Amino acid sequence: MRRSSNGTINVDYNGYPIGKIKLQGKGTWMMVMVNVFDSKVIKGDLSNYIGGIDNWISYIENYLIDEELAVQEVQHRFNI
Repeated sequence: MRRSSNGTINVDYNGYPIGKIKLQGKGTWMMVMVNVFDSKVIKGDLSNYIGGIDNWISYIENYLIDEELAVQEVQHRFNI
């Protein structure tokens, strides 16, 4: 995890980004990767962000640990 100057925490797994979270200030949010190309933003309170951790774990399991699934996603996106 790395903290940016605006208070956003960048979260990665083995050097690969899996999301970001901003907990300070009025505009709090959490970004989670949906697949290799897309992400979504979760807004709300701490309980929403705790639930978003499951999205980070699913992304790790589906796209970073299972490299074959990630390769299939890229091949499908680019019609390879």
